[in-house]
Amino acid sequence: MIIAIVVLIWGASVVADSAQFPTQLSEEAYRGATLTFRTGSGFLISIVPIWIAPVLADSVG
Repeated sequence: MIIAIVVLIWGASVVADSAQFPTQLSEEAYRGATLTFRTGSGFLISIVPIWIAPVLADSVG
């Protein structure tokens, strides 16, 4: 049950962190670099929950 709640919260917050929205506000010359940086940062942040999920699943049961 706890994992389901965490997954729902995580899934809802990831959509709001889409790289395309803040990229539209960047300067046109740097738009590609900004999109690349935001996308790469998103994948990097996603690594932590992927590593933690099995640990939480084992501890919860």
